[in-house]
Amino acid sequence: MDRLRTYRITVVAWSLIAGLTATGWARVIYVDGASAVAGNGSSWTGAFVHLQDALAVADSGDEIRVAQGVYTPDRGIGIVPGDRDASFHLVSGVTLAGGYAGLVGDDPDERDVERYETILSGDLNGDDGEITDAYHLADSPSRSDNSVNVVVAEGVSASVLDGFTIRDGHSPDVTGGHATDGGGGLRIIGSSLAVRRCTFTRNWGPEGGAIFMRHARGDMETLSEIHDSKFLLNASGKYGGAIFAQGGRLALVDCELGMACSARGGAMYAESVDLSLSGCVIRENAAVDTGGGLYHVNGNLSVTDCDFAANTLQPQTAPGARSSGGAMAIYIASNYQVSVADCVFCDNWADRGGAISGNLSSVVRCRFSGNTAYQSGAAVYGSGGLSSEQCLFVGNRVLDDGVVIESRTPLLLTNTTIADNRTPNGSLFGAVGRAPASVVLRNSIVWDETPMFEDGRVSYMNVSVSYTNTLGGWPGEGNTDIDPLFAAPGYWDADEDVWVDGDYHLQSQAGRWDPVAQGWVQDDVTSPCIDAGDPTAPVGDEPSPNGGIVNLGAYGGTAEASKSWFDGPTLDLPSTVAR
Repeated sequence: MDRLRTYRITVVAWSLIAGLTATGWARVIYVDGASAVAGNGSSWTGAFVHLQDALAVADSGDEIRVAQGVYTPDRGIGIVPGDRDASFHLVSGVTLAGGYAGLVGDDPDERDVERYETILSGDLNGDDGEITDAYHLADSPSRSDNSVNVVVAEGVSASVLDGFTIRDGHSPDVTGGHATDGGGGLRIIGSSLAVRRCTFTRNWGPEGGAIFMRHARGDMETLSEIHDSKFLLNASGKYGGAIFAQGGRLALVDCELGMACSARGGAMYAESVDLSLSGCVIRENAAVDTGGGLYHVNGNLSVTDCDFAANTLQPQTAPGARSSGGAMAIYIASNYQVSVADCVFCDNWADRGGAISGNLSSVVRCRFSGNTAYQSGAAVYGSGGLSSEQCLFVGNRVLDDGVVIESRTPLLLTNTTIADNRTPNGSLFGAVGRAPASVVLRNSIVWDETPMFEDGRVSYMNVSVSYTNTLGGWPGEGNTDIDPLFAAPGYWDADEDVWVDGDYHLQSQAGRWDPVAQGWVQDDVTSPCIDAGDPTAPVGDEPSPNGGIVNLGAYGGTAEASKSWFDGPTLDLPSTVAR
């Protein structure tokens, strides 16, 4: 195959380059499967019919424009139809762009990646049919003749893959007598590239159903970026239902990873990778025992403005076995950093750590709601000290007698709201560490019928609670026990099985931010938790009017803090909040 491909590239390049442009100049190369006559790629009317032929003549700086339609990698000069090992090989410095109207459109240059879907398919015989459950990808008999890897980036740099649907790749455990890793949709080996506006669906592999990425051991520099892309209905047998990454750096921005499954890392598995997730949605993924959404092992991790919803792990029945991290499982050495900020974790399930388990050092401006642990750590089951600032923990539950937040100490909670959580005979906090275990609550609201600590454990802890409103009261400076007057607390449905999210902003006659209306509203009452924090703490981004003292709870010190009421006229309320 390598000899045939080399010969094909040589022959086609020499015969076609003259018809495209002078050597060394950036070109636009056109591909349209609807073309009646195969051309040399110099225009839409003279387009290549097969994408492989365009890739064979492309050089760095070129752009390949591909019209709507379905393209399989087993078509082109020198390629045997039905060859499972044939792939679309990316070229360094070349942009591969789909979503063009092509010859069947009124304007062939019109581009809309959704309207003019350009599909790179591994279904070589066109017989896969519809699959609505990722679990069925592994055993579907019609997929045994599909492409092992639809697209491959090996040893390339500065490549761009933009505007394609990549589907139906199937990397078996063994093909042609050789073990395979995965990446049914895209296999990345020692390469840097950008993926934009692509959809990966119905891909399968032992590791990384949609994408398999591996770099040389110790390489933490090579960067690949994935923007505005979707990963739906992908699966793997071992790690990373949608994405497997090992080594290098990987950034996902505004991506969706959903309905994937794997043994570990339902949507994604990352090992020794500097990983960044921003503006992503990770939903409805499933794993057997670790990381329903994400499983991260070593490497720095930054998760910002992401939603993790309804990711699940199977409850383990073997003695001593425990599933962990319904949304995320994080296991890193002490020399790596983890940052989780402005994220939402809702309706995730696991034995331990309904939302997160592992080495989570801090969470900032995050919401944990409706998460469930069969045993303990409905929201967090941490193996290191935990710091929470401006976070919400509401409506989380433990089905056994465990705790809602379990962590090694120190456990530091500042401007945190904890309310309406459930555990049959457990407590809100389980702090594990060398005696005395250290727990600090400050400027917070703990309005929960569940006790804060197990009675027998408090005497072994160094607990400091100050400027905090707690149901039932707690000794300490500035502490209160009075209804915080939340805007609209959440609740459990009639069957006591589904948590309905609420609004935990504090009511105010001067102005309360309404996240639904995206504007300020006025209430008939004002919460006693406004201007009730530590007088020495900064008020941060609290809007005017404020009393110069930070509010209690998750929104204290933020631009969404409820305004201070001075029993008089209020200022005009702006329609938006500063972000």
